[in-house]
Amino acid sequence: MPRILVIDDSETVRESFKLQFEKGPYSLKFATNGLEAIEILKNDKNFDLIICDLFMDHMNGIEFVKAQDSDESINNIPTVIMTSRFNPQFLKDIKEVNVVKSWLVKPFKPEQLALLMQNIIENRQDQKAS
Repeated sequence: MPRILVIDDSETVRESFKLQFEKGPYSLKFATNGLEAIEILKNDKNFDLIICDLFMDHMNGIEFVKAQDSDESINNIPTVIMTSRFNPQFLKDIKEVNVVKSWLVKPFKPEQLALLMQNIIENRQDQKAS
């Protein structure tokens, strides 16, 4: 079962992920900010996808993906950024960050999220197989 790390400071968002995927097909782990996610990843690097909110305290999404991208032990995990306040400046901020594979603008439809997750995970599995 593919494993996904969801990083979001909103309990509502974390609960919506739990409700949508509690019966599978993914195993979810949650962090409330980038620093917490880094701690999780120090002990467990076996994730197929990271979904990261942009605006959080302690370590925001841009800071997290830059840290992830510079760490060879976790920069192979594809990451999706979620935000409710998209700004073109964000694209400039992460231009050189290779881990970010897509963006989701909140609110998004559950089907949209599920399809994006499936496509990224399948693409990653295909790359591992070849």
